[in-house]
Amino acid sequence: MSQKNETENKVNYLDVTENNSIYFENYGNPKGEKVLFLHGGPGLGCKEKDKFFFNPDIFHVTFFDQRGAGRSIPSGTLEANTTPHLLNDILALLDHQKIEKVILFGGSWGSTLALLFAIAHPERVQAMLLRGVFPANKRCTDYFEKGGVKAFFPEAWERYINLVPLASRDNPTAFFFKMMQSEDADIRRKFAYEYSRYGAAMMKLEISAAEIETMFGNDDFETKARIQAHYSTNNFFIPDEYIYENTERIKDIPTWIIQGRYDMICPTIYAYQLHQQLNDSRLRLVTAGHVTSEKAIQKALEIALEEVLPLS
Repeated sequence: MSQKNETENKVNYLDVTENNSIYFENYGNPKGEKVLFLHGGPGLGCKEKDKFFFNPDIFHVTFFDQRGAGRSIPSGTLEANTTPHLLNDILALLDHQKIEKVILFGGSWGSTLALLFAIAHPERVQAMLLRGVFPANKRCTDYFEKGGVKAFFPEAWERYINLVPLASRDNPTAFFFKMMQSEDADIRRKFAYEYSRYGAAMMKLEISAAEIETMFGNDDFETKARIQAHYSTNNFFIPDEYIYENTERIKDIPTWIIQGRYDMICPTIYAYQLHQQLNDSRLRLVTAGHVTSEKAIQKALEIALEEVLPLS
């Protein structure tokens, strides 16, 4: 590889507020197109496989683990861990690296953060590549957490809801979150596992029980589940319908939306509604579910990354 395109893969920590340090890593050509990768969850953290989409000769990608997630410190913290904190961290990270304008690349919860950051700071966003749009509103959350999916995944819903007492079924996630904070380690682990397994059961078009089980082998699902439930029980720390009510601020930002038509976690209607409210949006509906491991979603994201380059 030439010196001009020397791949950078530097690991750093950025001290932010309330004694948090967020882990970040730069990948690719330091002179390439600036991309900020926003992981899902909340709480999932970045993975090595996330680099798959980016040609290191062309892109300079910043990956970072959100508060409490992945390698950020302190691990699993819920204190000072809200959406406004995450948005401030994104701004601090861009300023720290002297990045004036960036392409936001985010899926699921990552798409939420991308949209919220763009609404708050449209002047800092060159383009957005979004996958599995999650608007963090009550409609979408209730569909997933209060039984909307049972028409398609009755067995997953039954396994999930049967753990919740009748008196708590108006808000199953709040009950799961309470159990995840039990003094009994076995109870914490059981409810974190079942909370995570519920989503895993419907994340893509075809997934076997054995595949679901292998996902949790070496995975810190307890930390991830607790952070996700923390956000969900607090309505993701934003007003209901906030994104759709503020699209005027981002309507002219070039946006690519990749959406699995059979996404059970973030149904297609929400991506479609966002697309309708933007002036410069391209919506690609593909035969897939929710996750990037599905080939149709991978291909659509690769095409979108090629299309975004002429904007520079």
